[in-house]
Amino acid sequence: MVSEIASCLPAFYRIPAELLTEFARPFFDKSSPDYSQETLKILRASCPQFAYLSPVQAKLFRSIRLRASLEDVEWLETFELARLAPFVKCISFVPLRYSWAITFDLFKKIIALQNPPTGQSYQLFSPNQIKEGFEFYISHANNIKALYNSDRLEKAWIVALQALPRTEYIRIGCLDYDYHDSQPTQVPRCHVNERFIGNTRMKSEHTALAATVGDALLTTVAVCVASVDKKPKTLEVGCVFNGGPDWLHRPKWASISLDGLKELIFCPGDEAYDGLFCPDHRDDVVDTCATTLASILEKCQHTLTSLGICVPASMEYGETFIWPPHGQAVVALPKLESLWLSDMDLRPREFASFLLKAKSLQCLDMSSTNLDGGNYSEYKYIWNAIRHHEKRMLLKFSEIIGNDAMEISLSYNTGDVIVFGDSNKGIWFAAEEALNKYLAGSGRWTQPLRWYFDGEDENEVGGDDSSNVDEMETDGDD
Repeated sequence: MVSEIASCLPAFYRIPAELLTEFARPFFDKSSPDYSQETLKILRASCPQFAYLSPVQAKLFRSIRLRASLEDVEWLETFELARLAPFVKCISFVPLRYSWAITFDLFKKIIALQNPPTGQSYQLFSPNQIKEGFEFYISHANNIKALYNSDRLEKAWIVALQALPRTEYIRIGCLDYDYHDSQPTQVPRCHVNERFIGNTRMKSEHTALAATVGDALLTTVAVCVASVDKKPKTLEVGCVFNGGPDWLHRPKWASISLDGLKELIFCPGDEAYDGLFCPDHRDDVVDTCATTLASILEKCQHTLTSLGICVPASMEYGETFIWPPHGQAVVALPKLESLWLSDMDLRPREFASFLLKAKSLQCLDMSSTNLDGGNYSEYKYIWNAIRHHEKRMLLKFSEIIGNDAMEISLSYNTGDVIVFGDSNKGIWFAAEEALNKYLAGSGRWTQPLRWYFDGEDENEVGGDDSSNVDEMETDGDD
């Protein structure tokens, strides 16, 4: 009977999957000029023969996005996720742009940034429209808050992680760019997590709206990841959040274990980050951000092998992320092999201790780093930790700031002594060459390094006077 039905189908439906794969190859092969996600979606919708081809599904469903919304939860509760299990490698957990922390006064302020001044030919939104918009907005925001508090969202995401065991990469906080409100009476361009409204820079009180949502999102995803047996290899934290001691001691967060994670990428608010900090909130934001990172590291310190930290400063106010955080014990990461740091201030003694405790470290990548306090002579704590580290490691230095805002950029293995060529090229090149020899263990803290880091007068810098050295000691148990 089955063969009779099959014989009645058009010939195209009887083509073997291998041939169909060859037909579709130009659309899922990234090297092809015809490749695009949109083309694949159209191809998949055009015919069930293409819809279930493994190469097509693998390209379309390698990464999926789960929004913190009732609609997505209902979808998860009814959809057979097992159909996607062979393909999904990455899940992005996305916050909607509604914050229950907003007030009507703040809502009006945000709308006022877009509304032309009174007396011009027209107003984008009337007072009644703004009132209706706020009522619509806060209703949706409170529904989302109730969804977090009910644990329904958490249960749905745990089921999703369990049904998709091949997931290796978890993202937290990528914005829901597909969400739009077409009616001004609903939400007049007042969205959480946006950095700009029109051409006006958002202020700290607007960022606080996003951070309220980020707190709930980060906690919920971390609980879900901790609840599944097979942990993803990589966790990326990209949401804006408040953090802080009270938040870190909530029962849900305190009970979380993230052992099993291999890689952590910590870039909170990395998308359109300008304007996150402001003078009134600088210390609180920086401290809680660093404290939260330290708490996450404690929960995966026995399995983490790769760590990346990038918390760009606000260009307007110049605030920076300080690592390791003040008032926190240095976290030991004995299995850490790769460390990437960008756009931050380092506390030299504590960071040197951190490096020495990372006994498996093989690659150190530092870009645009500075020292907390600006005493560049204390860089010697960090250089001594590298010099005396039990592992030979690859160093990648880019724009390491020193005396007179000069910058060093180098890349080599700590055991290699590089020939820089003509030593008469200048004091800057002499400092780079001296640092290479110092980190390789074949040189001392010579006068070019004293100029670059200790601030000696360039005219007093002479040759390689290795006897005139007072090498700092680094205590790895600090």
